Amino acid sequence: MNDIADDRRVIVVGSGLAGAAAAEALLAQGIPVTMLESADRSRPGLHLRLSGEDFFVPTLKRHDMVPCISRDDSSAVWQTTLALGGLSNYWTLQVVRFQADDFTEGERVDERYVWPLRYDELVPYYERIEHILDVLGSDKTVAGLPACRVTEPRSLPEDWGAVAQGAERGGQALVHRPVVRGRRFAASESGTAYNSYVHLIRRFAKRAPFRLVTGAHVSHLEWDGRRVTQAVYFDRGTATLRRIAGRAFVLAAGPIGSPRILLNSTSSDFPQGLGNAEGVLGAYFHDHPKAGGSIRLGKPLSRLRIGAYLARPPHAASPPLMAAACTIQSVKLARGLLRRSLALRKTTGINFWQFGTMIPKEQHRITLSTTERDEFGVPLPEIGVRFDEDARRALATARERMLQYFDDAGCAPTMTSFAQEPPGAAVHYGGAARMHASPRYGMLDARHRLHAAPNVLVVDASCWPTTPEKNPTLTIMAMASRAGELLAGDLRAS
Repeated sequence: MNDIADDRRVIVVGSGLAGAAAAEALLAQGIPVTMLESADRSRPGLHLRLSGEDFFVPTLKRHDMVPCISRDDSSAVWQTTLALGGLSNYWTLQVVRFQADDFTEGERVDERYVWPLRYDELVPYYERIEHILDVLGSDKTVAGLPACRVTEPRSLPEDWGAVAQGAERGGQALVHRPVVRGRRFAASESGTAYNSYVHLIRRFAKRAPFRLVTGAHVSHLEWDGRRVTQAVYFDRGTATLRRIAGRAFVLAAGPIGSPRILLNSTSSDFPQGLGNAEGVLGAYFHDHPKAGGSIRLGKPLSRLRIGAYLARPPHAASPPLMAAACTIQSVKLARGLLRRSLALRKTTGINFWQFGTMIPKEQHRITLSTTERDEFGVPLPEIGVRFDEDARRALATARERMLQYFDDAGCAPTMTSFAQEPPGAAVHYGGAARMHASPRYGMLDARHRLHAAPNVLVVDASCWPTTPEKNPTLTIMAMASRAGELLAGDLRAS
């Protein structure tokens, strides 16, 4: 085993969007960062954008994923990738902020669902990340959805006004879908329009205190009785086991990978996993219930090149922690200049997908397999979660409301297809190393630090007490950026 002396640095585990955002904030404060990434190469692919249209966007292959064992639902598809850029390789580029009520709504159910931070604390970090990402979409705060800081404001076509007005009467808002804008003409080898490795981390290489170590498959963290001192990883290139020391450790290995590392970091003080003094580690795992389908309209509407976003109903009008939002997009029949022809400016074909919510329960858990291991001998994660009838009902209610808005606008909608996706399909899971003011209900404090080992932070969606119906990516990055900045302040003070 080779030891790497690097104890002045912060060690960030994972090159996904959370790890990139945390590293960016640390580097901006002059804190040295070493990033460990299990993948030893970037994912092959080509992304090409011509006149604002995306071409050649492949999907991940099964060999890019870490095997996961599903206990409660055999149809579940848990996707956790070993590719540079992590789960940004799946991202559809949608960026929506959480709203203030999303952080407090859990009070209606139980104290264990209360976030230890509030929307106002995240606003400057939302703005910072939106500036980095370059956002296109609505610039207006509407019911259920705070406005992003957009580079290019966009509105829905005029003939969608009647649908939007119907949604407004129903207490909801229909707006132009907010997405990462990017350049109108661009080419990259990432295979996706925005990849955290290609578009962020490679820029860090120009900064002296940053180092990226690829092929570093982290097994566990080592605890000396007072603090974590080292991360232990398998070096894919040399087939050796290595250690790397650091002042602090930031886990951004994903909502399955980070809990897996903590669970495998056992000691005499923490026999059930690092910092797991109350048995909370791995519990309250949750996902976005996802569904989607197609609609045929009796009256054509202008095509939506990027799409529309139907925000959730008001919190007071929904059961606590139960809601769904819809993303609506015209059926894509052509690209580029052809789409701009008069014959293709309107359509009767609409696709939609929905993200709902579920109430995290203690029995929804990630654990480590006692029999199956990966190629390096690290136990595989076992996941136990299923969607209940309440979660499915929330999706159905949201779907009915959407159809009603089209009908009230005289569009005579007909559902032509529909599918309920299995757990994991949304790739929006989290919660297994959650934050809470009390160690009884959470592993982390409001600054993302382990209650029992404060020089370790978890900054991916593992830290979330609950997940609202919104796409999580923007909030993941904003929270990771905040955590990195707060950690930098702590390190400077010490």
